[in-house]
Amino acid sequence: MAWVRLGVVLRHWVGGIFTEMVIMGVLTGLGLWLAGIEGALTLGLLTFFATFIPYLGVHIVEGYIASPLIMRRAVKLRPGVLLFWQALMGVLFGVVGIIVATPLLACLDELLDYLYIERTLKKTNQAIDRKVGEQKGAAA
Repeated sequence: MAWVRLGVVLRHWVGGIFTEMVIMGVLTGLGLWLAGIEGALTLGLLTFFATFIPYLGVHIVEGYIASPLIMRRAVKLRPGVLLFWQALMGVLFGVVGIIVATPLLACLDELLDYLYIERTLKKTNQAIDRKVGEQKGAAA
């Protein structure tokens, strides 16, 4: 009986993933075609097949490589810490946790820097001090 149940579950999964592949492929192809992009059909088909393996497709490049590297430069977050934090927030708070993970970590990192390093250890971040001064001058 367990094999029958597994067969049913896998058939439902295949149906679900196929539906997702069709929706993503059609919407991508149609959107690109309406925007006048050459090769819209080809890109729609590529999206259709890439949706089957989302974690080995474009999503892994964006989620595990591009985003952490960009955030490292943008807000000085280490990629490993960022990935750990995103996973932790996802486990604790689900989708909402994943959505707010990066900005929350950036804020916590900045607060730690300000409250502990600058105020307690009396070490200043001159780059941040300059930006704060520029913002105060622009607001005045």
